[in-house]
Parts: sequence; structure tokens; C-alpha cells
Amino acid sequence: MDTRPVTFPDLCIVGGLQLDAPGGHPSKSMAQAWRECGGRVLYAEIPADPWRSVSPAAMPDGLWRCGVEPSYWLPRTWPECWRRRQVAAGVRRIDRALDACGMRRASTAFLYCGWFWREMASLAGAAHVYDCIDDSAAFPHIARHEWMRRRVEAGEAAMVAAVQATLAVSPTLVDMHRHAATRIELAPNGVDLACWRTDATGALPESLAVLPRPRAVLFGNLQDKLDYALVAALAEAMPHVGFAIVGPLMAGVVLPAARQNLRWHDGVPQATLAGWMHGMDVALVPLRDTPFNRASCPLKVLEALGAGVPVVASRIPMTEYWQARFPDRIFLADDMAGWQAALSKACAAGRRALSTQEAQPLTWNARARQLAGIIHEVSRGAGA
Repeated sequence: MDTRPVTFPDLCIVGGLQLDAPGGHPSKSMAQAWRECGGRVLYAEIPADPWRSVSPAAMPDGLWRCGVEPSYWLPRTWPECWRRRQVAAGVRRIDRALDACGMRRASTAFLYCGWFWREMASLAGAAHVYDCIDDSAAFPHIARHEWMRRRVEAGEAAMVAAVQATLAVSPTLVDMHRHAATRIELAPNGVDLACWRTDATGALPESLAVLPRPRAVLFGNLQDKLDYALVAALAEAMPHVGFAIVGPLMAGVVLPAARQNLRWHDGVPQATLAGWMHGMDVALVPLRDTPFNRASCPLKVLEALGAGVPVVASRIPMTEYWQARFPDRIFLADDMAGWQAALSKACAAGRRALSTQEAQPLTWNARARQLAGIIHEVSRGAGA
């Protein structure tokens, strides 16, 4: 647990459309955690609508929000001179928003949730921190184009070098950027325990009720980074186990055919979440073996732990990190035989709620305190 002195200065989070992202986003969770810890937050986002007002607006949860750029994609594709011009315009808008919120840039810390804001890191501010939550160059739509991949890699390296500190959500990302960073710390994603830890059992959904027990469930946004063929193979090899794939289907994803012990269910409303979590015996996090996934910090592992559900996941550096801390809650696998063995162990382990001492370091508030400690040290060093 981070024990550095903690104060929460004004924070400006500069990011994309994450406040409206379905199912939440790490930058939105960080904004909310900062507010819960007593700090003020201005979220400066790149709006989808170029004509939307850039004036700051107060939100119900105490955040301030303003728009700063006409398009999220411009920084990746425009010539460099135009990109710098857009960033300069964004800086002016952020300054006006800070003034409207009663914040001063010189005493405000900046957290960047995007690699293309490096010019801002040279401006006045209490601290400038880059929040590295993905291997940006490994996104499929970027990685397939060599020129785009190299540009993103160079841009992100410049961003890491420009800021005073970088947070990285996985050991892979720490190693990737260590050479360019002035300072870099591992800061895994967090979990909102209030959302996932519940004492209410809820009604057991019919899609789960028809499956045999034990039940193993893959839940979340069904993206192409997940290995659905593996789930189908497990269902065929382990007919005594019920398998469910639960969540909204993303474009281009094809799910395996249903069978007696394998079902798919569309997105789950928050009101029925308790029933789903109490109806599963094991959570599955099967990740395809890709550079993007190897650098990732899968939130579903923590969400399942928060609900007291044991997890079987693909072996990547971040799941190894968590498994070392929760060896009786997280079981890892590399191949089909390993998945069957890990699933059997997880079923035998059963459900167990995390203690407060175990759970607290996994929360977004703990990550916010880690960031506050970094800002304190950086700003103190800058003033020395």
C-alpha cells in the first residue's frame, strides 16, 4: 500500500471520449476516484462533435468537463505542423476552462490519457504525468500499417520523455517505456468494489439456470481480443461444466455455436448484475496471444475478485503479477491442458470475498493516492 504523504491538488485529466464510454473507462474511474478523495477535477476531452461547446460544464458527480479538440483522430493523421497547431488551440481552451472553474494552471496537475499531448508537458503546472494504459502502437488498426505504428511509437516515446512521470498499468508497459521515462511506476487499473461486491443474491438469470454447475462465465464487452474458440473447446472437453459468454457483441466478432453446456447472453443491466455474479462459480479471462494483450491490464480479473469469484485467465505479465498476490483466487494457463487443470482448481477453490485489507490496494482510490504521491514528490522536486 502506498504510504507517501497524500494531498489532492486540482487535477486536469486530458483524454478522449472516455466519460461516455460504455461500461466505463480507466480515465473516468480515475476522475471519480480523485473527486472521492477530495480533489477537484477538470476533464478536458476531445469531443466527437467538432461544433460542441468547449465551455466548461459542471457534471452531477462534481467533475468539470470541457472540449478541447475538433477530432480525436487528427493528432494521429495530420502533418506535424497542423498537429502542433491543434494542441496549441487545446491549451488555450484548457486555460479558459481552468479559469472558469477557479483553478490556476501553475498549481494544477495534468494527467494525460493519450500520447499526443507532449507539447503541454513543457507548460506551467504542478506536475505532468502520462497515464499509459495500453500499447498504443499494437492496436490492430494501427499495427497493420507500418508507417502508423512507427509514428505512434515515436510519438508515445516523446510523450514519455516530455512528462515528469509515467504511470503504466502493466509490467510490459513499464519495460517498454523505461528507457525514455524520467520516472515510471507500475500502477495497475483498479476496481470499483461498490459496484462488484454485493450482499444481495439477486434473481438467477435463466441463461445461467439452464446450465450445469459448476458454471464458468466470460463476461464483459465481447471484443476480438478474447479467445472464444478456447471457450468452445473447453465446453466440448468438459461437458459437466456449464459455460456462458455474457456481454454486448462488438462488430466483427463471431461467437461459437451454442451447445447444451454453452450459452451466450447479451449485455447485462446493472440492476441484474448481482444475480449473474452470484450465479457463476468461476470467471474466465481467455486472451488471444497478441502484443496488445501481453501489455494489457484486464479489468475483468479485478472485477471478479471484487465479487468473490475465482478467476482462470491467460498467462500474461499482469495476470502473473496478480496471481502472485492471490494464488488461491487466480489460476493461470497457457494451453488447453493447462486451462482444464486451472478450471478444475478454481472450481475446487470456491468463492471467497476479499478482506478489506486485501481489497483496498486494488481500488481506484488507491491508484489515485499513488498518483497524488507522485505529484507531491515531482512538484516538491521542481520547487527545490
